[in-house]
Amino acid sequence: MEGRLYDLVIFMAFFGVFFAIIAIVLYILLALGLYTLAKRRNIANPWLAWIPFVGQVFLLGKLVGCEVNIGGWKIEKLDMVLLIGSIIVLVLSQVPVLGIILSVIFAILYFFTLYKLFSIYKPEQAVLWLVLSIILSFMGPIFIFVMRNEDPKIGASPTAVGT
Repeated sequence: MEGRLYDLVIFMAFFGVFFAIIAIVLYILLALGLYTLAKRRNIANPWLAWIPFVGQVFLLGKLVGCEVNIGGWKIEKLDMVLLIGSIIVLVLSQVPVLGIILSVIFAILYFFTLYKLFSIYKPEQAVLWLVLSIILSFMGPIFIFVMRNEDPKIGASPTAVGT
């Protein structure tokens, strides 16, 4: 029995290390992609891309132009909405019902924002990339990294000095 337990512990440790390495690689790809996109657009404080989750969603809002339309609603100051929303979700995600509702609302807003980013840089692939990013969540950072050296195609000025 001890041999099986030892094998199970080794197996779990291996997969824990494996998934930690994958998570670190995806974090680096996302941060490098957002940093490069922001730097190429002259957006202030591109280093925020290296702050996990909170800084990254703030910068994502800056990159898409600070507004997004969801249905008939126009959400302005998207960078601040994403920043505050991410903090609220992080704090309240453990509250049983409220945490789930807020997480779903934030996920919807995040995916609309991600779609807008993909539409700006890769309009012909935006829908496919969004669907793959939703189904296979590890693909979002890879797509952002892949398009890091692209110029905006639609909906954004190549430079956004001071934004």
